[in-house]
Amino acid sequence: MQTNGTASYYLNFANTADLSPPAYTMNWSDRGWFVYETLKAQMETSQAAVQAYLSNAGVEFRSFWINNSIYVKNSNATVLAGVQGFEGVESITAPPRVYHIYEPEPALNEQTMAIEPNLTVIQAPDAWAAGFNGEGYTVANIDTGVRYTHEALNASYRGKTAGGYNHNYNWYDPYSSNYQEPRDDNGHGSHTMVLWLVKLPMKLTKSVSLPVPIGLPAAVVQPALVTIPNCLPVPNSLPLPPTISVVETPTPPTCALWP
Repeated sequence: MQTNGTASYYLNFANTADLSPPAYTMNWSDRGWFVYETLKAQMETSQAAVQAYLSNAGVEFRSFWINNSIYVKNSNATVLAGVQGFEGVESITAPPRVYHIYEPEPALNEQTMAIEPNLTVIQAPDAWAAGFNGEGYTVANIDTGVRYTHEALNASYRGKTAGGYNHNYNWYDPYSSNYQEPRDDNGHGSHTMVLWLVKLPMKLTKSVSLPVPIGLPAAVVQPALVTIPNCLPVPNSLPLPPTISVVETPTPPTCALWP
């Protein structure tokens, strides 16, 4: 407002409507209409004076019944000072900042793509250059499970032996489903594991080329030791993510899973 002379903001009103006593005895449809009508009536009563003030001032606004608030668009300092004197206005807050996610540009079929921008932002190339490529560590995921016989994953499954498979301590089923081996009844978990770990026989980005062995969970697993090598050590200002080892493995360098 100091720069442009106007600003947009939210006026937050007291939200005191009691919805609990009758709502518990209603069916789904009746309860929904009761909640809507009760909150809308509260909005119309508590916001009436402010709405009239903004209309007379020629300021654009929009009222919300769900949380009893008004979005005021581009008001000047005089209007901002005026609305602060109305009864029921509990706080004035700035609109949330909106970040635009731009669509990626399509690549030609024969075009070799460079490292993706998100990996550059977290300085993943610096980690690779320092020798952190994930080799020798075990990766698990929290998803729908992983099919250990998947043609792109089978060779890296830690439970694979010279004569077959040993699934002991190489997967976990939190639901006690009496499964005898890892499985994925949905397919999503296997898909994401492939994207993490497998170097595919096509021209893709470096983000999907991680030569590491895998320990496969059966379904959605409890928090496990997950090592994503394409990152740098966590700065001291960030909390460390919780880790629970599924099996005994060498402790990897701590990595941030966020920018």
